[in-house]
Amino acid sequence: MFSDSGGAEAFSRFLNEELKLLISKTYRTENFSVLVGHYFGGLLAINTMLTHPHYFEAFVANYPSLCWDNAYILKLATTNRFPAKQKPFLFNSKAEVKKNGNGFDSEHPNVISHFEAWLKQKQLPYKLISYPDESHGTVSYKANIDALRILNGYFNRPQKKH
Repeated sequence: MFSDSGGAEAFSRFLNEELKLLISKTYRTENFSVLVGHYFGGLLAINTMLTHPHYFEAFVANYPSLCWDNAYILKLATTNRFPAKQKPFLFNSKAEVKKNGNGFDSEHPNVISHFEAWLKQKQLPYKLISYPDESHGTVSYKANIDALRILNGYFNRPQKKH
């Protein structure tokens, strides 16, 4: 079905080493970047967060395809030694999943629960919002607005003095 899929490592490297530099040279930017993706793009965002957490300060994964390749992302998360100093923020959204299905995403709720448990164990800053009235095709509209609000509040909060 997706025989031409793959290439996350090369694409993540391109985003970090080429596209971000081009954008910074062309436009006035802040020293803060967010990778946003939906479904397979959300999977890319989480994959990049796990393998290169320093590429972006935050990641937004809208209804990420965490079931892809037999929940490969869970295997990557649990076998990856996430650097203690790198704690990017993750915003994760999920849409309504029909309970009676046995298709591609039938295990999605279970995989999200396991991934959320891993995030808590690693004490990574994240926010997971469920949108029960949204579908695969509509979840990003509401989720992106919420993600921007949450990221703004998180990164602009008063810092604790040491």
